[in-house]
Amino acid sequence: DHDQLHGCGYVALEAPVCWAPVDFCERMHARWADECIALLESLQHCWFDGGEGERPGAVAARIANRSLKTKGAGVYLSATHPSVQEIPPYELAGPRFYASIISAARSPLTGCCGDAGEAIERPPAELQTLL
Repeated sequence: DHDQLHGCGYVALEAPVCWAPVDFCERMHARWADECIALLESLQHCWFDGGEGERPGAVAARIANRSLKTKGAGVYLSATHPSVQEIPPYELAGPRFYASIISAARSPLTGCCGDAGEAIERPPAELQTLL
C-alpha cells in the first residue's frame, strides 16, 4: 500500500474508512459536486479569459466561487495547471479545477473539527500506518 500511495499517488481501499473527515468529504461531495460541475460547465465560454497572467479557468472559478459563497457551500474552486494535448504541439486543451473544502471542514457549523474548531480525532490505526 505504501509503495502504491507514493508511486501512484493513491491507494485503493478495500472498505470505507470509519473516520470523521472521510465521512465529511463524502457528504460534501454528495451535496456539492454536481453543482460545482454544472457551474463550471456553464462558464465554459470564459475558460480562456483573463489574459497571459492567469491560468485557464481562473475567471470561471472566481465567478463560480461567488455563487457558491452566497449558498454557504464552504467550497472554494481554483484553476490549477491546464491540461494539454497528448500529441505535439501540446496545445492547451482546457482548464483543470480543484475544489477545496478546508473552510467548510474548519467551520463549527458545517465541519468535522468540532464545535470550537478543535483538532479532530486521530485516524484509525490501519490508516495511520498507511499515511
